[in-house]
Amino acid sequence: MKVIRDIESKYKHLFKESTLALNNAFMILDDEEILTYEFEIIGFKAIIHANTYKYLEEVIEEFRFFNGVISEYEYDGRIIKSYLPKNIIRLPISILQPSQFYISEQKLANINSYLDEEDIYIPVALIDDEYVILDGHTRIYSMLQNYSRMVNCYLDEYDPFIKDFVYLAKEQNITTVKNMKVLSAEQYKVLWHDFCDMFFKMRENI
Repeated sequence: MKVIRDIESKYKHLFKESTLALNNAFMILDDEEILTYEFEIIGFKAIIHANTYKYLEEVIEEFRFFNGVISEYEYDGRIIKSYLPKNIIRLPISILQPSQFYISEQKLANINSYLDEEDIYIPVALIDDEYVILDGHTRIYSMLQNYSRMVNCYLDEYDPFIKDFVYLAKEQNITTVKNMKVLSAEQYKVLWHDFCDMFFKMRENI
């Protein structure tokens, strides 16, 4: 059983009539069966659209990695999970330190089609007296293209490797999101996904 975040829309979604962003769609491949879960965001609550109750907790945990600001999860008309709400802070985009190097042209185009600045909440960590972006680099880049200067953020936990990624970003003079390069889907796979695979394999061998 594997939870997959659907950012490329390779599979047919069950609830196309709802206005759901691609980044809020997840799938589980279970014995060759594709189970689809989509999160409809309303404020700080997510309504889960799915045709099964199976694996809801696993999918929620995966979703929370990318969207920890959501505090309530509803399925089939009732709240099935709730968490303490996050404190929201509004920060200048210019002071946020990236922990990634590149922006996917494909993801950027997808986000530009539905971006609503008021609904954007970015997880950050305070590391060595600076705010580091943990996720949401593409959303912030899109906001910059639309001349936004401030973004809603919340403090979140981070894995130790984030410090390594920040160090490597600074080595490439990436000290703000506007320094990040926009790459084609093929370039992004080679320069980012393949880099990440190699990085984590090397860590396993240490």
